[in-house]
Amino acid sequence: MRIKLLGPLVTLTTTASNTGLVASDIYINHENGGNATRIVTITENDGTTVVGSFSCNPGANIVIHIVPGQKLKINSGTDITATPISYIS
Repeated sequence: MRIKLLGPLVTLTTTASNTGLVASDIYINHENGGNATRIVTITENDGTTVVGSFSCNPGANIVIHIVPGQKLKINSGTDITATPISYIS
């Protein structure tokens, strides 16, 4: 399967940030050099209302589906990146 990158890679921090206003599929990558599991939190546009969260182990990659305008943040560190994508058949 091929994917199309819809925007730049964003390094997640403890401050909620937009990863793409149009994209709903976000590719999450926890760098191999990361030394700890991180908690990724999805919030509403206000940055404080939590929609959900999940753990991401070092070296893990996952694609999540979010509502456009929702934001992502992590509990600590700067070793997780997010890229808005779409699928091409």
